[in-house]
Amino acid sequence: MKMSKIALLVIVSVFLTVIITGCAAPAAPAAPAAPAAPTAPAIDGGADESADEEYTGPNVTIRLAFGTIMEGRVGIAATGFKESIEARTNGRVTVDLFPQGQLGSERELAEGVALGTIEMCITGMGTFASFYERLQFANAPFLFNNREESNAFYDGEFMYQVRESVRQETGVRVLAFWENGLRSFSNNIRPLVTPDDFVGIRMRVQENPIHLAMVNGLGGAATPISFPELYTALSQRTVDGQDNPVTLFVEQRFYEVQDHFTVSNHVYDQLVFQVNDTWFRNLDPVLQNIIQEEAIIWRDYQRQLSIEFEERDLEDIAAAGIEVTFLTIDQIQALRDRMQPAYDAAMEIVGQEFFEAAMAEIENIRASL
Repeated sequence: MKMSKIALLVIVSVFLTVIITGCAAPAAPAAPAAPAAPTAPAIDGGADESADEEYTGPNVTIRLAFGTIMEGRVGIAATGFKESIEARTNGRVTVDLFPQGQLGSERELAEGVALGTIEMCITGMGTFASFYERLQFANAPFLFNNREESNAFYDGEFMYQVRESVRQETGVRVLAFWENGLRSFSNNIRPLVTPDDFVGIRMRVQENPIHLAMVNGLGGAATPISFPELYTALSQRTVDGQDNPVTLFVEQRFYEVQDHFTVSNHVYDQLVFQVNDTWFRNLDPVLQNIIQEEAIIWRDYQRQLSIEFEERDLEDIAAAGIEVTFLTIDQIQALRDRMQPAYDAAMEIVGQEFFEAAMAEIENIRASL
């Protein structure tokens, strides 16, 4: 069995470098168990005066669909959302959960909500951005330095206005942005620390011009491959690496076919909690407030849960013999300095004015934190 050594260099920032080395194929970690959940949020949020009113309207059944497992971060938070809605409405409202793509692919779920055949769903930002192209800017790498900046941006006034535009143009109301995770690089060739380390690496990317430009800008060979085919492509060495949040890396067992994991956090990936707007506006106003409030309460819970899953999963893959490297601030900046091609691709898609406005808002948030 592979033996590993862990060297920890603790620095002032949240960025540190951990390198775990070994000589044989990594042993598979045990199936992940859910970490101890953060304290469940209180049911009564009290954000709006009318939200404290008792719901006395008709019985309502809500279908909430998502693509991941019930035991994951989304499934746990969605269960809490369901239970809170049902408790606050004294059982007059039932929320039925449909995990693991039971009602279709992410794209089919988003289309179902837009058409009104499904009331609610939670999908990745990449899927949702295919309906509202300006959200493609979220695929641009290294926009944020930390979660605080990302959360402040997605919860702030700029994105509120974007959400309103989405509602008017698509008929879909975004209740909240939950966290999909922080995308990082893995590969089976070498640790990826400097831009030069990417040279010659065949890196799987989404079929997205921004991500293509990101990897090519670093000197790698960007290779679009659909996600269902990714494990096979990695195992057959069609590609050398990929980028995804570590929790997805574990759930998909990519640790079986990868040797190195670099915590670059280059995209703070979002989930879109969405509802059909016409259906929502036809609900009793008290129920509207309860739904909106609980989406935000469980957003905060899900984000904390995401942090705890991430910490656990990084420990698990390190214990299994994967070489894990946490980049320093200076190392991240060196990668960020190569991102102009990706930013140009983003501006081509969303428009220069919109992209620059988003970047200006991020800078304002960064200055205020």
